[in-house]
Amino acid sequence: NDPNEIVTKVIMNSLYGKFAQNKVQNCKIKDLRYLDKDEKTYALLYEKGDIKGDKLIRVTEEEYDGVFSFPILSSYITSYARILMYEYIKKYDVVYTDTDSIVVKDEIPSSNKLGEMKLEARIIQGEFYKPKMYKMITQEKVDIKVKGINKCGEDDFEKIKNGQTVKKEKLSKIRESARRELKTRTHIDVEKSLSLEDNKRIWEGNESNPIKIKGDIK
Repeated sequence: NDPNEIVTKVIMNSLYGKFAQNKVQNCKIKDLRYLDKDEKTYALLYEKGDIKGDKLIRVTEEEYDGVFSFPILSSYITSYARILMYEYIKKYDVVYTDTDSIVVKDEIPSSNKLGEMKLEARIIQGEFYKPKMYKMITQEKVDIKVKGINKCGEDDFEKIKNGQTVKKEKLSKIRESARRELKTRTHIDVEKSLSLEDNKRIWEGNESNPIKIKGDIK
């Protein structure tokens, strides 16, 4: 990949997210061991939060009014992307689609221009189960994606699609470390499972239709 192209995409994606930001989440962790008696009593009685061991964890969310927050721009970007993607969905035999990509059985025009569809790979074999859950085999590699599971291998993928649980190792983050009374970035084992039920479409055999919501929009 062209480094200049990668940098440009990262900048645009970052701006898209910042333009859409309208809330900010704050996490405050108070160590009860270092409070005097009156402070500890007040914290336990009146400060809302979860108590884990000697820690009081408070998570709050508030409206964010940064000078760069302009959600309408991000709304236009996603709307334009959906319109562009829909033109391909109407015209070609689409197997899978995501925010900015499609998998098709047909041969479609490819371009290297920014914002246009570019051929990323030719798939020899693929399995697609739900949004962000798939396995694609190309001449170069096996590409596996399962939302919520990092570094998902072929064995993990087979377990997930059969309704089984997989075990993964990760580094604990600040909030989780406080909740579980661990040092930050401790290696911990987690179990992951995933429902194959697709709650975004109505399925009849191998065919599906979007869910239609009836009623007036006010």
